[in-house]
Amino acid sequence: MEFDLVKEVINAKEIVITKPVRTTNTAPIIFRDKGTGILTNGTAEIEISPEIATLINGQKIEEMIQLSVLMEGDSNGIYISKKNKNTFVITELQNGVSNTPFSYNISLQAAE
Repeated sequence: MEFDLVKEVINAKEIVITKPVRTTNTAPIIFRDKGTGILTNGTAEIEISPEIATLINGQKIEEMIQLSVLMEGDSNGIYISKKNKNTFVITELQNGVSNTPFSYNISLQAAE
């Protein structure tokens, strides 16, 4: 969204106010989901909610979806080892075998 800077004088002070400008460009639509899981022997597969999964174009998944995972206990660190429109897999680094809870956030930018 674009903004116009509008200067107004109030009580002898110049104040800059930003006001949105209507344009044909609109902000992208972002869908969000969150949840929790547990690493079991160093791995976890999470099912993406069907409401989000139906919006994902499988060929453009890397462009459309962002995952954030927060470990809630001790581990060797993690990475997302697999991601498709229905599931994602979290794997512990260094062939770890932790049984540790985590939370996750998914952000999806809807296709235009």
